[in-house]
Amino acid sequence: MLVSNNLVCSACGYALRGLDADGECPECGQRIPRSIAKSQRGPGPVFIFLKILFLIVIAVLCFVVPTIWGAINAEYGNRGPNGEYLVNVNHVAIYSAIFSLITTAVLAYLLLRKR
Repeated sequence: MLVSNNLVCSACGYALRGLDADGECPECGQRIPRSIAKSQRGPGPVFIFLKILFLIVIAVLCFVVPTIWGAINAEYGNRGPNGEYLVNVNHVAIYSAIFSLITTAVLAYLLLRKR
């Protein structure tokens, strides 16, 4: 039986299409059934945990950085002629929360989808 899909060797990445499914990778010598078994298995729990951790870090950064920037900008700059603040910190927090939610949703889709 020949490998009919776009399977690659799990050790070296060599394209195995058209080779005997019971053979070995011509590039590195790894058994093709091992690559087939690894391709049918999903990502491990550690990989999924790292994806979710990365997603959380990005979401926190998307919220914290604009909020801090808005607070600093409101404190040290952009004051009107009467000394009032021209940047409303509440608006910056709302915009950063919306941006954070959109970014988190897009990253969750990209990171957690099945390939």
